[in-house]
This record gives sequence, C-alpha cells and structure tokens, in this order.
Amino acid sequence: MMRRALLLPLLLVPAIACKSSTPPAERMDSVGATEVEPAQPAPAAAADPVSAMKAAIRDLEARPEVDAERVKVQHILVSFQGAPRVPATRSKAEAEKLAGDLFAQLGDGASFQKLMETYSDDDKVVGQYLMTATGPTNAPTSFNRRDMVPAFGETGWRLQIGEVGVAPWDAAKSPFGWHIVKRLE
Repeated sequence: MMRRALLLPLLLVPAIACKSSTPPAERMDSVGATEVEPAQPAPAAAADPVSAMKAAIRDLEARPEVDAERVKVQHILVSFQGAPRVPATRSKAEAEKLAGDLFAQLGDGASFQKLMETYSDDDKVVGQYLMTATGPTNAPTSFNRRDMVPAFGETGWRLQIGEVGVAPWDAAKSPFGWHIVKRLE
C-alpha cells in the first residue's frame, strides 16, 4: 500500500508539468531536466480532405443566399456507380474522397478548368450553367433555378463571384453526386 502511495505522486508530476503554460523549452520535468514536447499533430480537418470539405459545406449552408436574378456557375460533377444518368464506375465512398481531394487541390490554387476537364462526370463539355431565379431561359446551358437539382442552386446562390463551394450528394437534393461549384458571375 505504501508503494502505491509513493507512485501516485510520481505519476502525476509529469502530467501536471505538461499542463503548464510555460513554453516547452523552459518546462522542467520531475527531476529538473528540460522537457521537450513532441510536435502537435495537424487538426483532423487539415489532414483529411473529406472532413475539411464537410466543414466547408456546413459553413456555406449556414450563409444566406445572395440577392441576384441570375448566377452563372461552372462545376465538377463527381459521381458514382448507380447515380442516375451518369456512367461513373467508382463507388460512393471513392466519389466522396475524390471530391474532397479535388476541393483541397482547388484550395491550394489548382486550376478549376483543368480539374473539371480531367475529373468531371458531367456530360456537358463546358460544365457551365446560367441559372435564373425566375422565368424561362433559351440557351442550351441556361436553366431556371427550379429546373436544376436543389443543391446546385442552393450552393450557387450562396457563393461570391470567383468562390468555390460544394453541393454534397443527397438522394433528393443532389442525386448525381458531389458538385464542386465555382461561381463565375
């Protein structure tokens, strides 16, 4: 019993020392030697592109929509096998991972156009759409917002010009997959 009583303070001293606000180079361990802390790992969101993408989606969904009659967007559609009207062969999990990786690359300055040309599952070569808030449109890639999947418009109308956001896969709002959307005008 006496041994346990002596061990407990010895075990607590290093733990208490680690909680100190003293910078690591100046911190002393239980025997008076300078203690060096290991480097802190990066936050999970920075290390995991899917987590970072999901956080960005939540932030974007919390924003109000911009007041605009029309919004022109370009997008990268990342789809999966079984999604309607898209001949993709990747699994849903692979599609989500690819969307996260592409979103991270765009955040690091990659060319939206090049990533779209390489990875998009959209059958439109340009991947650009003009959406209007009201009224019909006449151009082949111009649509009333209500004629698009809901998540596409919800994302497009929350972005500022030049900004990129993601409309996540949702069976009702975005059944084709993940839309990485860039607002052009």
